[in-house]
Amino acid sequence: MSNTQNTGCAFDVVSDGNPFNTNLVNAPFLPGNLPVAVRYAGGCSGIDAETVAKMPAYFEAAHRGLGKIVAFSGGTMNTEDKVVDGKTVRTPVGFTITYVPSLLKALYGAYAISTTPRTEQMRLDPDFGGVVLTSHGDRVDYRQDRAVIMQVDAADIAESDWSKDVIPYLTLLAAWQKQGVKVAVVAFNGGGVTKKEIYWALERGVPVIAVRGSGRQTDAFIEAFEKGEAKVPGVGGDEVAVDPALVSIADINDAETFRAALIERGVITEEGCGCTE
Repeated sequence: MSNTQNTGCAFDVVSDGNPFNTNLVNAPFLPGNLPVAVRYAGGCSGIDAETVAKMPAYFEAAHRGLGKIVAFSGGTMNTEDKVVDGKTVRTPVGFTITYVPSLLKALYGAYAISTTPRTEQMRLDPDFGGVVLTSHGDRVDYRQDRAVIMQVDAADIAESDWSKDVIPYLTLLAAWQKQGVKVAVVAFNGGGVTKKEIYWALERGVPVIAVRGSGRQTDAFIEAFEKGEAKVPGVGGDEVAVDPALVSIADINDAETFRAALIERGVITEEGCGCTE
């Protein structure tokens, strides 16, 4: 489904241990989509407002010429109400890494999807009907093509782990990679969950593009990696150094370094066209 066809964002709820919807599993192989999938992981906590304001242009420049890849994230968004032509409309606030798939969809036609853990009782917005995920007002980004909520089971409405969707989506990425899909995890800022995403991705052989200067756990990983201290479990269970071939480092102040990393990982080509191989 696609918002460009006025069908809205498809919405699935998946309980722990159950498979994803077939359309999600087959996302890189759907007609018109390219066999490329990138997860955009992290947050924006502690980043100054000026840098946040520059993020859309940074991601646009780095991805210029992108084809219809599968772009996905945690899928959450924050909104505010504005009066436009006498009508109250609800619009996104600011910019964070979870907005990137929808941005790439609007700019380059990417297939935007998300997986989000169910951490509280979900509810429908009383005025606009959107799906509200938390008491803080986090909601599902309606601009995507498909959104998936991961839950322990239908009865679980207590606070749960925000990393609950990480292993399922990384397992899906690793499976796609074995089928010839170009995959990567982009790490930007982020806390404890992002740390898990980085190391669990590398443990599974999924490449990571870490953005230097974005802060918190992404910068902590880069520092550990460059010192040779970033480790993952090896085949025998003992910790081994992260494979350097799986890590690319971009700079938050230079979109071309990010673009070079995307080219290195086969997400885009040097000529600016989406990867088709």
